[in-house]
Amino acid sequence: MLTKSLTLTEQVARQLASDIADGVHAVGAKLPSGRVLAEQYGVSAAVIREATERLRAQGLIQSRQGSGSTVVSRTGAQGFQVSTGIAVDRKKLASVYELRMELEGGAAALAAVRSTPEDLDAMEAALASLQAHLDHPEAGVEHDIAFHVAIATATHNSYYQDLLQYLNLQLR
Repeated sequence: MLTKSLTLTEQVARQLASDIADGVHAVGAKLPSGRVLAEQYGVSAAVIREATERLRAQGLIQSRQGSGSTVVSRTGAQGFQVSTGIAVDRKKLASVYELRMELEGGAAALAAVRSTPEDLDAMEAALASLQAHLDHPEAGVEHDIAFHVAIATATHNSYYQDLLQYLNLQLR
């Protein structure tokens, strides 16, 4: 039974993680497509994307553009995690923002050294999209995140990308 106090994304992610742990989706098997999962859970494709991103951050699945998601582990990584309830605890939320600022500062410094012309083009495009959506705060947030993702990508260090993506998901 799904708990009402959890967001739809959390509910779906927990159910999928439970199904993986129970062997419903075996290690090495592909998850059903996003469209199929959205129909199964009665949610939007965006909820499924966020739920599968959480599973990826937990080390349960690997995703490839155009190839879907494959189960890689029955149990999630037991490493760093942001505690639930962060949205209602201002001190915890502030602490996560402090961590994110430090990580992003380091990522920006590394990106300045390692970025390619393609990375710079991606950052410029993300900034242009952000500027075009400043009058729409909800859309602007997505473009702001895209800019930070472009910076993390320009580090050419997948750990920056993974950790910043995880923190962005938790802060949403």
